[in-house]
Amino acid sequence: MAKPIRIAKINAEIVRTISKILTELNDPEIVNSLITVTKANTSEDFYQTKVYVSIYGDEAKKQAVLASLEKAKGKVRRELALGIDLRIVPEIIWVLDDSLETSERINKILEDLKG
Repeated sequence: MAKPIRIAKINAEIVRTISKILTELNDPEIVNSLITVTKANTSEDFYQTKVYVSIYGDEAKKQAVLASLEKAKGKVRRELALGIDLRIVPEIIWVLDDSLETSERINKILEDLKG
């Protein structure tokens, strides 16, 4: 069983590395989109990691970018293997993170209630 501190450090490194990798991809759908890697959640056996991404745009744009990320998954994993020193490079599972939109919506409601 991996120690929680080690997993937290690996998650932080995965977020940093994948953020850099996404800026270097040649896919126009990804390059022309505002994508933020918000967090990573790696399993204790290091075989899978859920990478949470926030994508700016409407629902159709988000789904198109997720599809492009899914197509680029192999390249991202290969680049991740070069960027991180792990015995096992985890399989990437993309997860749409809408927490930024949710917090923005809550803030707008609170502002409307204020004034």
